Amino acid sequence: MRIAFFVDTGAQIGTGHLIRCLTLAEYCIKLQHQVAFYLYSDNVLFIEQIKKKGFCVYFHKVSYKKQGVKVVKSDSYREKISQKMMLDFILNFAPTICLADSYFLDQDWAKFVKKYVKKVGFIDDLGDRKLCGDFLLDQNLDACWRKYKGLTEENTLTMFGTEYAIISPKFRKLRDKSIKRKLTGKIDQLFISFGGSDTENFTEKTLRALIEYEKITRLKLTIVCGSAYRFQKSLTKFLKDSELEYECHWNANNMAELMAESSIAIGGGGTTSLERCCMGLPTLQFIMAENQRQGTLALVGANAVKNVTNFHEVQKIFYKINESEYKNMVLSAFQLVDGNGAYRVIKKLEAIVDN
Repeated sequence: MRIAFFVDTGAQIGTGHLIRCLTLAEYCIKLQHQVAFYLYSDNVLFIEQIKKKGFCVYFHKVSYKKQGVKVVKSDSYREKISQKMMLDFILNFAPTICLADSYFLDQDWAKFVKKYVKKVGFIDDLGDRKLCGDFLLDQNLDACWRKYKGLTEENTLTMFGTEYAIISPKFRKLRDKSIKRKLTGKIDQLFISFGGSDTENFTEKTLRALIEYEKITRLKLTIVCGSAYRFQKSLTKFLKDSELEYECHWNANNMAELMAESSIAIGGGGTTSLERCCMGLPTLQFIMAENQRQGTLALVGANAVKNVTNFHEVQKIFYKINESEYKNMVLSAFQLVDGNGAYRVIKKLEAIVDN
């Protein structure tokens, strides 16, 4: 197969789309498939992130602006020019499959691309627009037919649920080590991460809410901030003045190891929440964007996370978790995601191409 990923990424839209597509692309290469990226972004730095993985990338400059709970995308080019750019990319790379991981691409994109490629499909979690392609992947726990009723075609191949969670093989390799550590019941290391951008600075706000909490002084803190985090100077100063025991990691590439060594986490939704489940890492989870709401609430219902609605609530929830409840959360999270989802996705894609 020759797979072309059409992906949005940036500080406002987040980096989750790109990260999961890069993970899937790495699996593709291992299985002897070829990969290229058509990148919609407001920052050329993401080009280097893709090239470092060894993939070809075509850059399409756009801008993102937050309006209320939504992010609006503006194209830097007129519609006809944009279509020509996309067509040039498709004709040059000649993909077998075009896969869109973007909240701004829908059935109109699929119809255009379908004229030139064999199969077209989407990675989604919103269920808010027509996605009439050959396949649809929603890796969240709340994914189901009802969510996408009337939005797909009858013959669309669907991959719903956490069995298709696109997780790096690094997590699968460390699962046993992680669960063994956590089932001791010892809560001594707190993992804090709010994704690649954290535009509202949840990281520092959470730490400021925790600073007067007596138990925090007995914990080692592992703090991870992504490549698009804009508050490094402020956070660094706060941590230096805090007298907390901490390690701060900028754009870490060893997330699986850090999660395996941690006891409990505070963070947001999205793909990172599924990575934490894979490691059996109980989480106090914020809903940072509307597209995270249903997925987070489904994880709450599965007893894998505790939903946090404000920063000062963190102390109260953290204090109430006893050893028995903690171990139950560890096992609940661990059973949801086994780390083999990306492999299952590629095998499904191979099957639809063969048919």
